Order: sequence, then C-alpha cells, then structure tokens
Amino acid sequence: MIYSPTMIVLIMIVFGAGLLTFANDRRTNFDTFLFSLESSRRRLYWTKLGYGIGTVLSSLLIGDVIYYLILKLKIGAPYVQLNILTLIQREIGSLVLMLGIFTIGCLIGLLIGSFGFICSLSFAITSMSDTRSFVMSRGSEQYSIHSDSNGGLLTKLLTMGNGQYRLYRNQQQTGLIIGLFVVTCLLLWGGAWIYKRLSLENKNQLVQIAGFKKPLVVIGTLYLAWLFGMNGVFSRQPYELLANHEKIVLVWVILRNIVIIGIIGWLYTERPWQRFKNRRLS
Repeated sequence: MIYSPTMIVLIMIVFGAGLLTFANDRRTNFDTFLFSLESSRRRLYWTKLGYGIGTVLSSLLIGDVIYYLILKLKIGAPYVQLNILTLIQREIGSLVLMLGIFTIGCLIGLLIGSFGFICSLSFAITSMSDTRSFVMSRGSEQYSIHSDSNGGLLTKLLTMGNGQYRLYRNQQQTGLIIGLFVVTCLLLWGGAWIYKRLSLENKNQLVQIAGFKKPLVVIGTLYLAWLFGMNGVFSRQPYELLANHEKIVLVWVILRNIVIIGIIGWLYTERPWQRFKNRRLS
C-alpha cells in the first residue's frame, strides 16, 4: 500500500519530469539547436523519450527494490510477509501507471508547456474522489463517512473493488493494465506526430499547433470549471449542498464556471484587442 501523500507527490514528480522533457527545450531555446541538426525529428523525439522513460522507470524500480529489501532484511516475518507474485504484479501495474502519467506530461509539454497543471494536480486527485462521493451520496453524513480515499490511485486501479492484489488470478486487472499500456503507446505515437509538426515560429504562443488551440481551450475550460466547482471556489462546498438537499445546484455552479472561464480563456488565447490594433495600424 502506498499512502495518499506519497502517491500524490510521486505523481507530481513523474508528471513534472514528463512536462520538462520537451517543454524545457522551448524555454531554454535548446529546440532551436536540436532542429538544426541533421537527425530527423522522429529520431530526436524517440531518443529524448527513451532517456526520459528509462531514467524515471529505473529510478522507481530501484527505489522499490531497496525499500522491499529493507523490509525483508530489517523487519522480517511475521510482521512482513512478501509474496513474490504479488510484488511483481504491483511493480508492473505501478510502472505502467507512471509511464502513462509521464506520457501525459510529455504531451502537455509538447502542446503548451504549461506548468500550471502541476499545481492543480494535487487538487484534481482529491476532487476525483470527492466527485465520486458526491454522486453516490444522498446526504452530508453519507458523504463524510463514504469509504473512499483521496489517494491510493494505484490501489483503486489494481484491486477493482475486491480488496486483493491477485493480478495473475483476475482477468479484469490484467485487462486493465494491458489497456493502460496500449493507450499509453498510442499517446506516445501521437506525441511523435505532434513533434514533427512543431514550428519555431509558434514557440512563443500558448499553443504550439494552431489546430489544437480550440480543443485545448474547451478541455481546459471544462477541467477548471469542474475543479473550481468541487473545491468550492466561488461556490458552496459539495457537502453543504448535500446537507441542504440541493445536489442539483452543483450542476448550475459548474455551468456558470464554464461560461466565466470560457470567456476568460477565449480572451486570453484569441486576444481580439491585438487584431483590432493591427487593423488600425494597417
């Protein structure tokens, strides 16, 4: 079992590593040097990715091995009973999950290079469990005592509600890990497609590829509207709505947030005053 604060910090570190893998090249103008080399974009992308993934996953694996050796050698039975099959399936699931998080960080770094997602990630993780509790609860008392955890993301993904780490006896868990790995591979392939289309002319813009600007604005608006709604920013706390039997109000809060954040996001990305100024100058 990994405790919630440890998992949150670990996810933020892995996500940040993925984000910096490509975003830092743009911030330091190192991509200008890379794109001037004779090597193809494809080779540059997979080389950087290989070094990044190798460093992150090997560090996690070495850390876990040292941790388990300490438990086995310094504590021992009957307080510690380690099963090799259980450890193997946990490591496979953990590495696949972290690979996916690292890949998402790489894609965000390729498209926008925003570090704001790291700051919001810890709030998003807790809001996921809060949303689940809110949807499944009928009152504030049930919401407060709902058997849920703000962390333990890996535990939820692997146990599938049966409380046992039995990957080799559970086809659902095996399918889940295989599915995560396949989706991650597809995202990595998509990152190669994006990397080929990066242009130094757009490096100072918020979104590096024009075709992704509107979809990212929509996704970002929905994400922030949900995050602000669940954390009670400019609204009431979810448990207060349950206590007053006003569960439906949260829908109105999120819709209101979508409108406000959408307008701000549109102004920030489109910047119509600049186009108006250019028309006047022309």
